Amino acid sequence: MACVLLEALGATRVNLTRRGTDGGIDAFGLIGHSRASHLLGSVQHPLRIVVQAKMYQSKLGPDAMKVFLQTLHELKEGGQPKTNAIVPGWFKEARGPIIGMVLSHRGFQSGADSRARSQGIVTADSMDVAEVIALRRNFYGKDGKDKIKACLNRVKELLSSDASCIPTVSSAPSESEDGTNL
Repeated sequence: MACVLLEALGATRVNLTRRGTDGGIDAFGLIGHSRASHLLGSVQHPLRIVVQAKMYQSKLGPDAMKVFLQTLHELKEGGQPKTNAIVPGWFKEARGPIIGMVLSHRGFQSGADSRARSQGIVTADSMDVAEVIALRRNFYGKDGKDKIKACLNRVKELLSSDASCIPTVSSAPSESEDGTNL
Protein backbone atom coordinates (compact mmCIF):
# COMPACT_ATOMS: atom_id res chain seq x y z
CA MET A 1 0.00 0.00 0.00
CA ALA A 2 3.01 2.29 0.42
CA CYS A 3 3.45 2.43 -3.36
CA VAL A 4 -0.26 3.06 -3.91
CA LEU A 5 -0.09 5.89 -1.35
CA LEU A 6 2.88 7.42 -3.17
CA GLU A 7 0.95 7.23 -6.43
CA ALA A 8 -2.06 8.88 -4.77
CA LEU A 9 0.27 11.67 -3.61
CA GLY A 10 1.33 12.22 -7.23
CA ALA A 11 4.45 10.07 -7.55
CA THR A 12 5.57 9.61 -11.13
CA ARG A 13 7.84 6.70 -10.17
CA VAL A 14 7.60 4.14 -7.37
CA ASN A 15 9.67 1.11 -6.52
CA LEU A 16 8.91 -1.60 -4.01
CA THR A 17 11.93 -3.35 -2.50
CA ARG A 18 12.09 -7.12 -2.08
CA ARG A 19 11.16 -8.49 1.29
CA GLY A 20 14.14 -9.29 3.48
CA THR A 21 16.69 -7.46 1.33
CA ASP A 22 15.44 -3.95 1.87
CA GLY A 23 18.07 -2.65 4.29
CA GLY A 24 15.29 -0.95 6.26
CA ILE A 25 13.65 0.63 3.21
CA ASP A 26 10.39 -0.69 1.77
CA ALA A 27 9.69 1.69 -1.10
CA PHE A 28 11.01 4.63 -3.07
CA GLY A 29 9.02 7.36 -4.78
CA LEU A 30 9.55 10.42 -6.92
CA ILE A 31 7.05 13.27 -6.67
CA GLY A 32 7.58 15.99 -9.25
CA HIS A 33 6.63 19.62 -9.25
CA SER A 34 2.91 20.15 -9.65
CA ARG A 35 1.42 23.15 -11.39
CA ALA A 36 -1.88 22.24 -9.74
CA SER A 37 -0.79 23.66 -6.39
CA HIS A 38 1.29 26.63 -5.30
CA LEU A 39 2.35 24.77 -2.14
CA LEU A 40 5.45 23.29 -3.76
CA GLY A 41 5.79 25.97 -6.42
CA SER A 42 9.33 26.85 -5.40
CA VAL A 43 10.51 23.25 -5.56
CA GLN A 44 12.65 23.00 -8.70
CA HIS A 45 13.48 19.31 -8.49
CA PRO A 46 11.28 16.36 -7.59
CA LEU A 47 11.00 15.14 -4.03
CA ARG A 48 12.65 11.78 -3.51
CA ILE A 49 10.67 9.77 -0.95
CA VAL A 50 12.07 6.87 1.09
CA VAL A 51 9.42 4.76 2.85
CA GLN A 52 9.55 2.34 5.77
CA ALA A 53 6.28 0.52 6.47
CA LYS A 54 5.51 -1.46 9.62
CA MET A 55 2.53 -3.72 10.16
CA TYR A 56 2.96 -4.00 13.92
CA GLN A 57 -0.07 -4.75 16.08
CA SER A 58 1.05 -2.03 18.49
CA LYS A 59 2.21 1.54 17.99
CA LEU A 60 5.68 2.03 16.53
CA GLY A 61 8.23 2.86 19.22
CA PRO A 62 11.12 5.34 19.27
CA ASP A 63 13.78 2.65 18.74
CA ALA A 64 12.28 1.63 15.39
CA MET A 65 12.15 5.29 14.36
CA LYS A 66 15.79 5.70 15.38
CA VAL A 67 16.79 2.78 13.15
CA PHE A 68 14.94 4.30 10.18
CA LEU A 69 16.57 7.68 10.78
CA GLN A 70 19.98 6.01 10.78
CA THR A 71 19.19 4.21 7.51
CA LEU A 72 17.96 7.47 5.96
CA HIS A 73 21.14 9.26 7.08
CA GLU A 74 23.29 6.51 5.57
CA LEU A 75 21.37 6.74 2.31
CA LYS A 76 21.83 10.52 2.15
CA GLU A 77 25.54 10.19 2.92
CA GLY A 78 26.21 7.62 0.22
CA GLY A 79 24.79 4.56 1.89
CA GLN A 80 26.04 1.22 2.97
CA PRO A 81 26.54 -1.57 0.40
CA LYS A 82 23.29 -3.30 1.45
CA THR A 83 21.32 -0.07 1.13
CA ASN A 84 23.02 1.04 -2.10
CA ALA A 85 22.16 -2.27 -3.75
CA ILE A 86 18.41 -1.61 -3.52
CA VAL A 87 18.33 2.06 -4.53
CA PRO A 88 16.87 2.37 -8.04
CA GLY A 89 18.97 4.15 -10.64
CA TRP A 90 16.32 6.81 -11.28
CA PHE A 91 16.36 7.67 -7.56
CA LYS A 92 20.14 8.10 -7.55
CA GLU A 93 20.09 10.18 -10.73
CA ALA A 94 17.26 12.49 -9.64
CA ARG A 95 18.10 15.78 -8.03
CA GLY A 96 16.03 17.11 -5.18
CA PRO A 97 15.54 16.62 -1.47
CA ILE A 98 15.24 13.18 0.08
CA ILE A 99 12.29 12.91 2.45
CA GLY A 100 11.64 10.03 4.83
CA MET A 101 8.17 8.59 5.35
CA VAL A 102 7.24 6.01 7.98
CA LEU A 103 3.94 4.16 7.81
CA SER A 104 2.81 2.29 10.91
CA HIS A 105 -0.43 0.32 10.93
CA ARG A 106 -1.37 1.24 14.52
CA GLY A 107 0.30 4.64 14.74
CA PHE A 108 3.22 5.90 16.78
CA GLN A 109 4.24 6.09 20.40
CA SER A 110 4.85 9.67 21.51
CA GLY A 111 8.65 9.23 21.50
CA ALA A 112 8.63 7.96 17.92
CA ASP A 113 6.23 10.69 16.81
CA SER A 114 8.28 13.51 18.36
CA ARG A 115 11.54 12.08 16.97
CA ALA A 116 9.99 11.91 13.50
CA ARG A 117 8.67 15.49 13.68
CA SER A 118 12.03 16.84 14.86
CA GLN A 119 13.74 15.18 11.88
CA GLY A 120 11.18 16.12 9.24
CA ILE A 121 9.87 12.60 8.73
CA VAL A 122 6.34 12.22 7.33
CA THR A 123 4.30 9.76 9.41
CA ALA A 124 0.99 8.06 8.72
CA ASP A 125 -1.07 5.18 10.06
CA SER A 126 -3.34 2.88 8.05
CA MET A 127 -6.32 5.21 8.46
CA ASP A 128 -4.28 8.12 7.04
CA VAL A 129 -3.30 6.00 4.04
CA ALA A 130 -6.90 4.94 3.41
CA GLU A 131 -8.10 8.53 3.75
CA VAL A 132 -5.59 9.91 1.23
CA ILE A 133 -6.51 7.25 -1.33
CA ALA A 134 -10.27 7.59 -0.72
CA LEU A 135 -10.29 11.39 -0.96
CA ARG A 136 -8.15 11.65 -4.08
CA ARG A 137 -10.65 12.40 -6.83
CA ASN A 138 -10.43 10.33 -10.01
CA PHE A 139 -7.66 8.17 -8.56
CA TYR A 140 -8.33 4.69 -9.91
CA GLY A 141 -11.90 5.71 -10.68
CA LYS A 142 -14.51 7.85 -8.95
CA ASP A 143 -16.53 5.08 -7.31
CA GLY A 144 -15.37 3.65 -3.98
CA LYS A 145 -15.74 0.07 -5.21
CA ASP A 146 -13.66 0.85 -8.30
CA LYS A 147 -10.92 2.37 -6.14
CA ILE A 148 -10.84 -0.64 -3.82
CA LYS A 149 -10.65 -3.10 -6.70
CA ALA A 150 -7.98 -1.10 -8.54
CA CYS A 151 -5.89 -0.62 -5.38
CA LEU A 152 -6.04 -4.33 -4.60
CA ASN A 153 -5.04 -5.19 -8.16
CA ARG A 154 -2.12 -2.73 -8.01
CA VAL A 155 -0.92 -4.20 -4.69
CA LYS A 156 -1.14 -7.73 -6.14
CA GLU A 157 0.82 -6.60 -9.19
CA LEU A 158 3.55 -5.08 -7.04
CA LEU A 159 3.80 -8.12 -4.78
CA SER A 160 3.74 -10.73 -7.52
CA SER A 161 6.52 -9.29 -9.65
CA ASP A 162 9.88 -11.04 -9.77
CA ALA A 163 11.69 -7.75 -10.22
CA SER A 164 13.26 -6.18 -7.15
CA CYS A 165 12.00 -2.77 -8.20
CA ILE A 166 8.68 -2.14 -9.88
CA PRO A 167 8.15 1.06 -11.91
CA THR A 168 4.86 2.87 -11.66
CA VAL A 169 2.34 1.76 -14.23
CA SER A 170 0.65 4.35 -16.36
CA SER A 171 -2.82 3.31 -15.15
CA ALA A 172 -2.62 5.70 -12.23
CA PRO A 173 -4.15 8.97 -13.37
CA SER A 174 -2.00 12.02 -13.78
CA GLU A 175 -3.02 15.44 -12.57
CA SER A 176 -4.53 17.89 -14.97
CA GLU A 177 -3.03 21.36 -15.06
CA ASP A 178 -5.97 22.84 -13.19
CA GLY A 179 -5.77 20.19 -10.47
CA THR A 180 -9.36 19.05 -10.92
CA ASN A 181 -8.63 15.46 -9.98
CA LEU A 182 -7.06 16.25 -6.62
